[in-house]
Amino acid sequence: MKYPKKKRAGFHPGESAERKSFQGNTLPDGFDLNNNPEAFVRFDKDRQHTFYSENLLPLLQHEPTKIIGKKITESGYLRELSEEVDHLIELVIQSKKPFFNEFSFLHNNRPFWISIGFTPERNHENEVIAVSGVIRDINEQKKLEKNYANKKQRYKLTAEASEYGVWDWVVADEAMHLSRKWKALLGYYPDELEDKFSTWTDLIHPDDYNRVKRTFENFLKSSALIFESEFRLKHKDGLYRWFKSRVAALRDSEGNAVRVLGTNRDITVEKKHEGDLRMLHQAIMQSPVPIVITDLEGYIEFFNPAYCKITGYRKEELVGKKTNIQKSGYHPTTYYKELWDTITTGNEWVGEFKNRNKNGKVYWELASISSLKDEHGIITNYLKISEEITSLKRLEDDLRKSQKRTRIENQSRTNFMANMSHEIRTPINGIIGFSELLKAGDLTQDQQLRYADIIEESSRYLLLLIDDIIDISKIEANELKVKKDACSLTNTFNDLSVQFQQMMERKQKEKIEIRFRKPKLKHHDFIFTDTKRLKQILVNLFDNALKFTESGYIEIGYQLLNKNKLQFYVEDTGQGIPKDQVKTIFNRTLQHAHSLKDREGGAGLGLAISDGLVKLLGGSMNVKSVENKGSIFYFTIPYDKISAPAKTQPKKTTNDYNFENCTVLIAEDVDYNYEYLFEILRDTKANVLWAKDGIDALNLYSKNKVDLILMDIQMPEIDGYQATRTIRQSDSGIPIIAQTAYAMSDEHQKCLDAGCNEVLCKPIKMKELLDTLANYLK
Repeated sequence: MKYPKKKRAGFHPGESAERKSFQGNTLPDGFDLNNNPEAFVRFDKDRQHTFYSENLLPLLQHEPTKIIGKKITESGYLRELSEEVDHLIELVIQSKKPFFNEFSFLHNNRPFWISIGFTPERNHENEVIAVSGVIRDINEQKKLEKNYANKKQRYKLTAEASEYGVWDWVVADEAMHLSRKWKALLGYYPDELEDKFSTWTDLIHPDDYNRVKRTFENFLKSSALIFESEFRLKHKDGLYRWFKSRVAALRDSEGNAVRVLGTNRDITVEKKHEGDLRMLHQAIMQSPVPIVITDLEGYIEFFNPAYCKITGYRKEELVGKKTNIQKSGYHPTTYYKELWDTITTGNEWVGEFKNRNKNGKVYWELASISSLKDEHGIITNYLKISEEITSLKRLEDDLRKSQKRTRIENQSRTNFMANMSHEIRTPINGIIGFSELLKAGDLTQDQQLRYADIIEESSRYLLLLIDDIIDISKIEANELKVKKDACSLTNTFNDLSVQFQQMMERKQKEKIEIRFRKPKLKHHDFIFTDTKRLKQILVNLFDNALKFTESGYIEIGYQLLNKNKLQFYVEDTGQGIPKDQVKTIFNRTLQHAHSLKDREGGAGLGLAISDGLVKLLGGSMNVKSVENKGSIFYFTIPYDKISAPAKTQPKKTTNDYNFENCTVLIAEDVDYNYEYLFEILRDTKANVLWAKDGIDALNLYSKNKVDLILMDIQMPEIDGYQATRTIRQSDSGIPIIAQTAYAMSDEHQKCLDAGCNEVLCKPIKMKELLDTLANYLK
């Protein structure tokens, strides 16, 4: 057989052919047996029917009958051909070769033409295990062959009127008829493309060419009558468009294709939709967002990998299950009822779930559930798209707790500030009030002394309150530093016993017994700690016990817990602390309720300060209390033993403050502070110079012979630090005594580093000032 020449070498459509054939029990995707002009049958090696397409009997115009398991001779649908065809099936089984032929039988006294093709099916051992067959009604073909001229003209008219592009190729000829529609689908007029085989092949996309060539050649070589293929053809505008071609072949008695007819349908839009669907499917499957589709009862029909990941279930474990396998029991039944009431009416439900995965781990997700409807608007499925929000819920919970803490702290801070205002105004009221009474005149000497004592006591209380505020502020800002040195436990308790007795007398608590307890076992007296802060802690604890104890005893003591720890305690028989308030006892903003009963008031800072100081000393503080029976506060600090320091001679003091012929420069920018110092020095016969700022101090110092300088630290123009450093550049010997309102220990050191000899903290006591000056002017 001769084939027309091709413009592309190697393209020989007669060498092989691709066919859509029925083999075994499977068919290519999308191939519908019942909508094809051929009928399909299958026989086992005993020539009994194992399969037939539903169009078999209608195609042969035979009444419905049961044929599975029967031979052709038993079924009767091939009438008088049954014996002959059954014999041919036997030949195919024996020869292991395919068979094709045309037959006719009488139907309604007229010949009925069919073509039959049988193909053996082999196993791996080349044994025939079945025979598949294709039966085609070729009555029309026979009529076409008989009346070829008329049919050809009719075919041409039909092709021109069809919405498909039609082509007709005689295999032995180069000529290929291309319908007007075939050319129009590619944007050409009829006379712009030649009617020849190479016109088609030249327009095939390069990427599709080899596949189409191979498929077409295989089809021509096969016994198949039809096949379908998809490929791209180049449009006149230069772009490629997708076409689906359905091809049928007319074959001679030897099975060779003599004529091939086909239709081309433009499927570019369909391909675009297929691409969109593939992209959508890919997006769903690769999305990190869990997606699941259920039927109307909630049974899972589709899900993506992200859904498996969040639930912890494998794919096979989810199929056929309901989504309620995720329930954690957190939500009430009414929550789910509201959900179903929403989605069954076609509305979207958005909400949060607290679910449980396969391993029992609880997680939160934000979900949107909506209905899927068919073309008639009927709900067919439900779609759930969710996002895990466990971390977000944790943040929300933390935020709520933080907001609650903030509200409590703000309220506590308000209460604390109100209490501070009260505590500060109370001594100020005494200071201002009795100062006005002193100015009123007509007072006896006893009254004057009494009022002066009240003013002094109120001032000392105010100073202590300010010191407490400074301490707690520095503790909370992690800025308070302790100064550890040799501390004698014996001397500390001796000093405290005197101080505690004075506190008892001042508060008139005659019914209380003070007890001191020390370890009976011999122990090292000197430890390495901050003596000042240790005393402050014990004073605060004793003061607290004194406030809430009216009778009984207050016991102060310490004991050795082990070779590394000392435990101090203060025990009282006072009111005790309610059980629910013990945990907040060291919180400065949460004073315990019974403090409201305290007749002597208090800022509520002592315990908070003591707790902070204990931590700075390397220990911890606790409390045990029984309401209406008493409390015991105890704390531990390291038992760091240290050698006793060398004894130093105490500074000698004198009451003879005669500074005649001595010049004292007072650098002080506040008038009444200078006046206070001047009055103290008036009777000492000292010559006093007054500088109102740092520059004035430097000028007076340079113009006068000065024996001692009282240097205020906080001054305008030049502060006391800079003024001291400037003076030290020319005079390293003159005594400079700093006077400052800064009470911090680091400020004290800063003054010494600037060049000051000593530091006096305001308010300055008269005797302290005179003793200090006497040490340098005598």
